[in-house]
Amino acid sequence: MTVWTPPPTFVNGNLVAASDLNTALRDNFQYLYNAIPNRALLWHHQALVTVGNALTRVFDTNEYQNLYTYQNVAANGDTFTNAFYLRAGTYTFAVMGLVNTNLGKVDWTLDGTAISGAQGQDWYAAALAYNITKSTANVVVTGNGYHKLQGKINGQNPSSTGYGLRLTQYSFMPTAAD
Repeated sequence: MTVWTPPPTFVNGNLVAASDLNTALRDNFQYLYNAIPNRALLWHHQALVTVGNALTRVFDTNEYQNLYTYQNVAANGDTFTNAFYLRAGTYTFAVMGLVNTNLGKVDWTLDGTAISGAQGQDWYAAALAYNITKSTANVVVTGNGYHKLQGKINGQNPSSTGYGLRLTQYSFMPTAAD
């Protein structure tokens, strides 16, 4: 069990010396370790495109948070990344977005390793539908700290007319109680 190490309480109006902050925060590794989150919520509009066209944000009241994002114009091989801090553990990885007739398949990797069950994640559907969540349980995150999630368009459903991907968010939620 992790023991919480609270930072000091500073009084409003009092001058705080750098040495006070260094002792309480910089030099208190347990406090810094405890500050690493055990869940992550990432927004697709904040992703960094590494292959393909820029992201386009669409404001649509039908979608959660009234927003979804896609690469415009989409192509096979489009790639994007999003980085975050997360504690080591076992998580459920979930992706929320739209399904439609012109969307492709995406392969997900975490820190360069394929996420089992999230390869060829198909966003094709015979009709438009909003707020669709696709999830994969038991994703093991190794090491506390900085992690990199990557999505790469890899093909399409035989019935799809395109390679698009219209996403709102992705998340890592612990599979066990906190």
